[in-house]
Amino acid sequence: MTDDANVEAEDHESYPDGALVFRTAPNAGSWTTSEGETYVDENVIESPSETLIRDAAHAYAAGVIEIVQGVDTEDLAAYGVQSQEEGEAAYAAAQEDGRWQEGQELQAALEQEARDRGDMAVVVDIIPEGEASPDA
Repeated sequence: MTDDANVEAEDHESYPDGALVFRTAPNAGSWTTSEGETYVDENVIESPSETLIRDAAHAYAAGVIEIVQGVDTEDLAAYGVQSQEEGEAAYAAAQEDGRWQEGQELQAALEQEARDRGDMAVVVDIIPEGEASPDA
């Protein structure tokens, strides 16, 4: 075992039982949960809510945090985390059984209703400096 591994093993043993322990990934900076709490660096949450645990599992899967304790990273499905492959398969299945198409048709109908009412979308054209506006 290397010195780093010994330090991690010692640190791990010092965390309270049942605590959620995680570190924000160096490239992520901070992480904000679905409940609006923002975390940076190493965090030890002694009585984590089910929502925080679920959020942590999702953040771990996305590479935003590193889990030290409190989430079974070998069974992320238990927290509702879907793999890329599972998500793509679900999307393909939705397209095949018509739910996706129904949603697309509903969205198109809602957008048409808005246009019929006169609700206009905002379109921004960026005109390079020195060029005239097409409306001018």
